Amino acid sequence: MNEIFEIQNGELIKYHGEDRNVIIPDGVTSIGDSAFLECISLTSVNIPDSVTSIRSSAFSECENLTSVIIPDGVTSIGFKAFQGCSSLKSVKIPDSVTSIGDSAFLECISLTSVNIPDSVTSIGNDAFSKCLSLSSVNIPDSVTSIGFWAFLGCSSLTAFEVSGNNHDYASENGVLFNKDKTRLMQYPVGNTRTEYTIPDSVTSIGWGAFIFCSNLTFVTIPDSVTSIGCSAFYGCERLTSVIIPDSVTSIGRSAFYGCERLTSVIIPDSVTSIGDYAFSECSGLTSVPIPDSVTSIGDYAFSECSGLPSVTIPDSVTSIGNYAFYKCESLTSVTIDGLTINLSEKGNVEIWDILSMLIKKNYSMIMDHDVKYNLIFQLFALGLDEEGVSAYIKKNFAKMFRYLIDHENAEMIQKILDSEKFVTKKNIDKHIQYAIDQKKYQSQIMLTDYKRQKNWYQDIDKKLKL
Repeated sequence: MNEIFEIQNGELIKYHGEDRNVIIPDGVTSIGDSAFLECISLTSVNIPDSVTSIRSSAFSECENLTSVIIPDGVTSIGFKAFQGCSSLKSVKIPDSVTSIGDSAFLECISLTSVNIPDSVTSIGNDAFSKCLSLSSVNIPDSVTSIGFWAFLGCSSLTAFEVSGNNHDYASENGVLFNKDKTRLMQYPVGNTRTEYTIPDSVTSIGWGAFIFCSNLTFVTIPDSVTSIGCSAFYGCERLTSVIIPDSVTSIGRSAFYGCERLTSVIIPDSVTSIGDYAFSECSGLTSVPIPDSVTSIGDYAFSECSGLPSVTIPDSVTSIGNYAFYKCESLTSVTIDGLTINLSEKGNVEIWDILSMLIKKNYSMIMDHDVKYNLIFQLFALGLDEEGVSAYIKKNFAKMFRYLIDHENAEMIQKILDSEKFVTKKNIDKHIQYAIDQKKYQSQIMLTDYKRQKNWYQDIDKKLKL
């Protein structure tokens, strides 16, 4: 083993030195996994022509490396090969390279330009993700595969340029599409346009297509679009309104996550599912009518929509995810089965718990009793889930009726009495006594009057005969 270079069968296994400028010995054919991992002293490296492959994480986290010339013999750049090389300003990729691996240049925040040669056929997932200084990208004829989020968060990127002879991809107005422009793949984050109209040819908006496009205030989605992919508009913080066309059937996970200035959204009758986190942290959202076509609302779908005052859950919804309305601090009413329930007494109970109880009709859920009782009595008064609600009240009647007496809820007490389901000749006296003990005289009078109306008194003659 060389004292500085650990080499086995032509592969540089590990560099053990701390030099700023490194010359890799001739004869090395591959730079192994993590060979220079976190060599923070390294500023430049000379790679000999004998090298044919740069493996996974070979130069990962070499944060002071400023430039790299990759020799003509290299055919592949491995997974995370230069990930986190935050000082890397330029890189020359030779015509011999056919693939750029997943996350190969992830978080190379100083990289300003990259020339992708005609030999490259595939660009991996996250290959140039978070290259904050990258201003333009050329996609040559040869590229047949571009991975998910290959250029995610490239905040200086103003346009994609795709060769007109490429058989798989195209660009229009700097936006990246598949060849026939049915799928919008990536909008350039650094473009300064405030409004954009998606071409009528597009049927799907891809995963993260507009992610972090903070300059956009309005996007026109044509009727041709049928699906909005995961994180499609994630972090579009200046987007103010969205009209989703009737053609769309699903809104993907995190589709509008963090669109904090979004004040309204129109969801068409064609949509059947709202994905997890779909509108999470849309703090400016004040209105979101959910159509009758929707059957499922995902986990955290509207969490932290702190400006949302009310929500209508249509009859069609059969499942509502955990924390779907978590931290919706302004939510004071919910309409379910066509009837509105007041949530102003929710206290510290999370909205998602309340809605889950209402949707699933699971009244045994652990929850602050005052909040639960208030909601269940509202359901009773509105005639919702009459059988289930009545069964729960009957099972817990003593505690629940005392709650009404304590709060002197005369209106609800009267509804309970009018129902003739719960207060009986056998238990009325103990409720009257409780009202007397608590000095709730209005409740005492109501119960005493009810007893008199029902003529629930001991038969004196029969008692004497005993």
